[in-house]
Amino acid sequence: MADKFYSGRIVHLPPMTWALAKGTDCKTILKKYIDDIDLFNIKPDTRVFGFNAFGKDENADAFFAAIPDNRDVPEPLEKIEFYGGLYMMVIGNSNMGFNMQKWLENSDEYADDNGSCGVNRPCMEEFVNPYNRYGWINRDNEEPGSVTDVYFPIKIKYTDKKLN
Repeated sequence: MADKFYSGRIVHLPPMTWALAKGTDCKTILKKYIDDIDLFNIKPDTRVFGFNAFGKDENADAFFAAIPDNRDVPEPLEKIEFYGGLYMMVIGNSNMGFNMQKWLENSDEYADDNGSCGVNRPCMEEFVNPYNRYGWINRDNEEPGSVTDVYFPIKIKYTDKKLN
């Protein structure tokens, strides 16, 4: 059995339709779209996610927001379907990523599922309380009440024991 991972949670994310911005100015592009369509009023339960290449390649950066399923998006945004599924979530900071990976490698119940579905089920960060960053307060910085949670796609290892 793997060591207990006190800072992580196993969560299921629902499928969502996303407006996806990629590349150098992806954060600015997505923010403009959110403002232009007044996203928080037409979809009050919207969630905002992103990931970056950590300095390796700016073009690998991406930000995405949940939008109504029937909503079209203008270029350069892309409309994609997020499959949802099982994730390990770490609350508050992406420095836990290496610990999560080690925990998964040692887990008897869960395995890494990163890369199995590409952009439709990525490793990502969620900008919790997106209203503070992209909505009413309209700030693009860290502040009290605005945190980033990290999600890693996982899957259940197949075993003979029954999962309840």
